[in-house]
Amino acid sequence: MGNPRGKPPRSDEAIAFAVVGQVLGITVEHADAGGGDGMVDGLWTYPDDRRAALEVTAGEASKEIGAERRAWRGGKPTDRNGSLSLDDLTGQLSKRLAEPWMEPNLAKLRAVRADETHLYLWGLGREDDFLYSTLAEALPSTEMQLPPGLTDLWLDAYVFRGEDTLRNVTVVRYNLAQGWSLHHAVYDEALLPAAR
Repeated sequence: MGNPRGKPPRSDEAIAFAVVGQVLGITVEHADAGGGDGMVDGLWTYPDDRRAALEVTAGEASKEIGAERRAWRGGKPTDRNGSLSLDDLTGQLSKRLAEPWMEPNLAKLRAVRADETHLYLWGLGREDDFLYSTLAEALPSTEMQLPPGLTDLWLDAYVFRGEDTLRNVTVVRYNLAQGWSLHHAVYDEALLPAAR
């Protein structure tokens, strides 16, 4: 959903901008203020003039991931003889990225002229939290299938309270060229836009 002209980014967007900016050493500019629903959330240009775009979303809860989480936590046998591998979890994540609710976000990224397209995916409920935090604890060694046109996927794995209003964030990133990586960043909750 686009932000009205002149309005700051939503809190979830501001956090994603701060985290991606710290990890990549860039400044993400708010792009969809007044741009309507068809504009990506953030844009930046690297020092070598490569352009990048960022879309931030939470999406919809996944029943499949919920079933995997319950099987994992409950120690119950599944159709995979009671085991759940990281490959299974990345497969579930690939399926989520192919679900219909994701298409408007991916369409925005495909429509913008950029060398890199980044999707920052927030967890929605315990099922996503399980998936993202599990990936953060043991990064997969296998490649992941990203939707066409997407170069980078960011997953918000953990947020810990620091001193006062500081928040420590752990994110999992998948980049087509470099694979899986784990990153840490800090943001100040007091500097976020008020919830709308």
